[in-house]
Amino acid sequence: TGDRVLWVRVGFVTNLPRRMPADDAMLWTERWDEAVDQFNIDEKQSGLGVAFHTSSVWLRAETEANLINSTLLCAICSTLTAFVAVLLFLWDVVLAVCVILSIICVVLCLAALMFGVLSWPFGAVEAVGLIVF
Repeated sequence: TGDRVLWVRVGFVTNLPRRMPADDAMLWTERWDEAVDQFNIDEKQSGLGVAFHTSSVWLRAETEANLINSTLLCAICSTLTAFVAVLLFLWDVVLAVCVILSIICVVLCLAALMFGVLSWPFGAVEAVGLIVF
């Protein structure tokens, strides 16, 4: 393999904003996937091997999308854990339900403020904020 090229790195500069919303970045990731897949199909017989693409924007977008998608599951787990903890400490189902309903109302009021009044987009920071509070 002394005279043979083992791999090549090619950089592309685009006018895509680095801080674009995760949904937009995922659409661009899909477009790049399609382009690279087509390139791999077109160049399959040339002996070039398999091309792939990566970007810090794709990584951030996928991480943010996974965090947002897991928010509901985390909220349910958190609420059930709080219910069980209150039930174990107080041994009163009615009080445990009242405490959990209070927690849910606080989270709903926070969500109404963040998204209804302040018109914030639902992103990773907002998802963590809702889970924590």
